[in-house]
Amino acid sequence: MKIAVLIKNFVRTGGAERYAVELSVRMAQKGHKVHLFTQRWDPDLVDGFIVHKIVRHIRRPSYMNSLLYALKARNLLKKQHFDIIHSHQRTIFHNVISMHHPCYKLGKRNPALFLKLLNWFRRHFVVRHLTYSWLESGQFLCKNLKHVIAVSQIIKEDILNHYAIDPSVIHVIYPGVAPIQMPMEMADRARKDIRKKHGLTTEDTVIIFVGSEFKRKGLFSAIQALALLLGNTRLPVLPHLLVLGSGDPRKYRKQSERLGVSGNVHFVGLSQSVEQYYSASDIFLLPTLSEPFGMAALEAMAMGLPVIVSKKAGIGEILKHRYDALLLEDPINAHEIKNAILSLSDRSYRLKLGQQGKKTAGHFSWNRMSEEILSLYAAIAASDHIP
Repeated sequence: MKIAVLIKNFVRTGGAERYAVELSVRMAQKGHKVHLFTQRWDPDLVDGFIVHKIVRHIRRPSYMNSLLYALKARNLLKKQHFDIIHSHQRTIFHNVISMHHPCYKLGKRNPALFLKLLNWFRRHFVVRHLTYSWLESGQFLCKNLKHVIAVSQIIKEDILNHYAIDPSVIHVIYPGVAPIQMPMEMADRARKDIRKKHGLTTEDTVIIFVGSEFKRKGLFSAIQALALLLGNTRLPVLPHLLVLGSGDPRKYRKQSERLGVSGNVHFVGLSQSVEQYYSASDIFLLPTLSEPFGMAALEAMAMGLPVIVSKKAGIGEILKHRYDALLLEDPINAHEIKNAILSLSDRSYRLKLGQQGKKTAGHFSWNRMSEEILSLYAAIAASDHIP
């Protein structure tokens, strides 16, 4: 098949981007001709692909870049025939779309009268909202659209809440994770080196938080929970929290100072060595307020880390509380997070939960994901073509 992939950034950082890369690589490996319509790419990833560069003339405002990308992609795509046009962005010409995020459409999330009025004003008069709403509507109203792929049931339900779409065309296909085989000697070395870098001992309990949107990912509650552990007799030494991801840490530094835990909260920033940080950690924590899926949690599970994750994350749909993860009912409840951390103070239970989580992660590979999507492609190619 001749497949067009629409993604602004063809890189392995970012959930949607990683999904697009892993899928495209596997399609190319199966002998399909894959064309990339992209603005930016990692040169190491594009061997075997045909790259169509869509020049980014405008970086700011971002909504204008999104609009121009969609229009330019449509014009380029109409110049030749493709069996499949799979978009991972808000575009207006495709037959398959992957939804990696909740709908942008305003109006149904805020029942308060004032917020309804505010959203009405935004929809009708604010250019940014008008642009994104038009693009998103274009995704679902595209006459060639055959299938919508949602990365979780949460996303599928969100689409159905906002758009009158036949539920049968929306397919939940979870992201995958690559098998992580780090030799024991290398993992031990990473554990020692990372801990030494941040002034941690081999005996310290280390909790890792991975996410670039600190507010939405629940960092405030994570630090609150850490403070609640001060003086707890079940933990002779207060755990340390490693925070990986981009974002302004000043607000959270002040919070940790105010709560008396600043010495135990370490802001790492973005790192190209996330696997090494997983090796250096004992617990993964994601008390997110909302999350389409939560690939970082799946990656941590693949490394054998026990995970504490909010039920508001899509990954919670594939997990069982106290079997392969600890699921948080209320991610803003710091006491609930604290109790989850305390339950993992038992090293044997921590190891047991981590090993079961690793088994669960093994069922969600990128190969499995690509096979499910390939079956959708085949159905389209057999029955229809984009004119």
